[in-house]
Amino acid sequence: MASPVVGPPLTHSEVKAQVEAASPALLLEVDQGLPGSSGPGKGRILVARRCIGVGEVLLAEWPIFQGTPSASQSRKAFEAGFVALADNVEDFTDLDEDCLHPCSALCDCVAGIMLAKQQALAQGVRLDFGGCGGVEAEERRERSRLRLRQLGALCRSATESPPSDCAPSLLCVLRPDLRELTSEDELNDFLHVLSSNRFGSAGSQLDVMFAGSMFEHSCDPNCFVAGAWCAIAAEGPREYRALRDIAVGEALSVDYMMLPGSYLGFSGRKETLTGWGFACSCPRCTERPELTRAFVCPACELHELCPTRPVASGEAVELLCRACGKLAEADYSASCLSAETVVAQVFGGGAEEEVEKARQELFRLEKCLGRFHFANFDLAWASWLQGPDFEAENSAEELEDYTAVTDRVIECIVRWSGSELHPQLLPVYHSRALLAHGDLDGQRFFLDLERAVLKKYFPEESNRQDAEILHMVQRIGPPGAASTAGEEASDLVGAAGAWTLSDMD
Repeated sequence: MASPVVGPPLTHSEVKAQVEAASPALLLEVDQGLPGSSGPGKGRILVARRCIGVGEVLLAEWPIFQGTPSASQSRKAFEAGFVALADNVEDFTDLDEDCLHPCSALCDCVAGIMLAKQQALAQGVRLDFGGCGGVEAEERRERSRLRLRQLGALCRSATESPPSDCAPSLLCVLRPDLRELTSEDELNDFLHVLSSNRFGSAGSQLDVMFAGSMFEHSCDPNCFVAGAWCAIAAEGPREYRALRDIAVGEALSVDYMMLPGSYLGFSGRKETLTGWGFACSCPRCTERPELTRAFVCPACELHELCPTRPVASGEAVELLCRACGKLAEADYSASCLSAETVVAQVFGGGAEEEVEKARQELFRLEKCLGRFHFANFDLAWASWLQGPDFEAENSAEELEDYTAVTDRVIECIVRWSGSELHPQLLPVYHSRALLAHGDLDGQRFFLDLERAVLKKYFPEESNRQDAEILHMVQRIGPPGAASTAGEEASDLVGAAGAWTLSDMD
């Protein structure tokens, strides 16, 4: 039986009108490819309607749908037996965000879509609208209809369809009244749209944006998402800001990957982007030296021996030292590339005997890998996110090791981005300032860097802090309620701000 239909997806004209109404800085255009080219174009792209300065907000938008490990929507949409699984979860980080579980971000998001569909179809049906009157209830119905039509208008990537058992499994655990409103085919389409347009976070949150989904990807982007993916259910709309000055008519892009994915070599990034059904053609992926595949130069012993151009892992390529300018001999280059292959074998899993053999081989070859190599950065980033263990017996040594890890992360990001002032460094500088507890000069150094990043990319937050300091210096107390920009900055530093100076006392 066909499921009830809320309405057709938005037309291109409707999409264009809504996107351009959302921000005076944006134009929606269609890239149909180069004349005479056999390949398809990029489709819908956003371009700058006017000149945009670094740090300027191009778009502030709420997700049209969202899923979180809280299972708040899952509890309303799924049967009691399935929802009961949510009561047995102690640590959300151990849960696959795409598994069939009420606390998975994917299931919670699908639940939200189905609840919106029920609300959209509820003409003349009495539902619980939280005590809303007739006018407000109708406004909610119209809002739900619009969200579903916006969802239907989002692009589907040229990837494989979701696993065949996903939609039937979700259909089986939906509440009977919601099950009647959908079908396996429709749920499968929802899953395809979500996989093609989702944004995620370290907190296993899933956000589906409307205008935000139309920024194209670049591994060398001109925009960034300002901290939205740092916290679960971050309050406030998602902000897209300029990473650098942008000219009129320039295509607008963000990096679909988060660190450490953004730091991968060309081959790793290409594999990740294949899941969205496209390949990146930015300069970093087509012509620049691969800075994040850094090896130790045998001539000068600096960690600046890099492939001269982007190539797949294992593919032969010249390795040139950026410090001394010397090319590595063929035998040494082969050892470097072998070390990368062995690293993939060690961390990629497999038969225990093969992994152990790879570990022994890595012990022989690991001296080739430079400290800036993506494999070493991946380990440093994971350790930094985890934070120091203050309950360890050797907490002083633990803190010293964590400080060294934080310094390594800063060093790698500065080298990779080419600037000490990159928005990805904001939470890291905040963390490093905390670690300089007792060292006033060191603490001031990193606080100055944190402030410089704020001033460049979040000028309104920098101004708010200046005003607050002035109020306190003048002994008239801090100003009133913090601005939404302040809340945004709190999201940005939240990744490393779960521990404080008191933890180190």
